[in-house]
Amino acid sequence: MGRAKEKNSTEDYRSLDIRALHRARLLRAGYACNWGWKRRGELVGTIDIEAESLIRLRLRYRVVVVN
Repeated sequence: MGRAKEKNSTEDYRSLDIRALHRARLLRAGYACNWGWKRRGELVGTIDIEAESLIRLRLRYRVVVVN
């Protein structure tokens, strides 16, 4: 039997690539959408993205706890 995990690793954290959002044309002023992350086919986190202006994003992040 293995030891219990003591520390989080980088795989435990989600990343948001601003370049990918830009390429997907999601950074237009007034535009709102949602972005999600999956692990082994299951949704593990989502973030609501609202481009309030050309220089401001509003992010609302939710996490799904997986045991």
